[in-house]
Amino acid sequence: MAATILTATLTGGLWTQEVVDTFAFGGQLDAFGIQPRDPDSLVHVLSAPSCTRALPT
Repeated sequence: MAATILTATLTGGLWTQEVVDTFAFGGQLDAFGIQPRDPDSLVHVLSAPSCTRALPT
């Protein structure tokens, strides 16, 4: 049950962030994310998980 609550909370937080980005910022925060339309940035997609401190090393 705890995993369900955690998943729902995280999913709700992500949706809240998207709604705020869309209505308050006009979607401008999307420019700071990974851009999948650029083939040259695929290296960044693969290396993005190693850039966070939350992952175990």
